[in-house]
Amino acid sequence: MVVFSLLMYVAARVAADSKLTRVYIQLVMLAVFMKMLVCLALIIGYKQGFAPMDNNFVWPFLIIYVTSTIYEVIYLEKVGRQKKTNLP
Repeated sequence: MVVFSLLMYVAARVAADSKLTRVYIQLVMLAVFMKMLVCLALIIGYKQGFAPMDNNFVWPFLIIYVTSTIYEVIYLEKVGRQKKTNLP
């Protein structure tokens, strides 16, 4: 999750400097969708691979997911609000 968030931050900085504002919005939407898919794959993979007795393992995972999503949104919002740099 940390690597995914760092990659999204770098991609967001590049997209925020784009002249097309929709690129940044599309990146944020894609990031949220991809993060949901990654998290779903992790849950299914853990359940299939380790066969836990119950589904209590989902709660800590959800807490980590929600926390990382909050920080990701904060960072992407900050990047989106930065003034565009004039490249020569």
